[in-house]
Amino acid sequence: MALTIYLDDNIDDDELIVRLRKASYEVVSPRQVGTSGCKDLEYLAYASEHGYVLLTQNAKEFTEKWHKQWLEEGRSHSGILVIHHERDVSKNMSYNDIIRAIDNLVASGVPFNNEVYSLDRWRYRRYYEEGEER
Repeated sequence: MALTIYLDDNIDDDELIVRLRKASYEVVSPRQVGTSGCKDLEYLAYASEHGYVLLTQNAKEFTEKWHKQWLEEGRSHSGILVIHHERDVSKNMSYNDIIRAIDNLVASGVPFNNEVYSLDRWRYRRYYEEGEER
């Protein structure tokens, strides 16, 4: 599956971009396309317009608010991948964890359209092997 990942400002980082591209993902940065500083829904609109999967660290807003509102309005998107911040920073995902989680999602064959996935739950292969999808 060819996956193009669109980053929002809070995860737009040169090192992550390089690593994702090395892992064979296409990556679009807000700096690259002139969308830096947009509001959350504008990021989702841009990603949807172009068929990109949105990657964000703004987990609470996207999982509890924007995704739901988007679908209630009858709109569709190409998928949202969220990364949660832990109180214990040693539990936060590294860039390698993020890439491993995306690889696991892609390998699992789950649909991306109109879905939100927490990458934290996909960083270990056992989750999708046991049938847990989100």
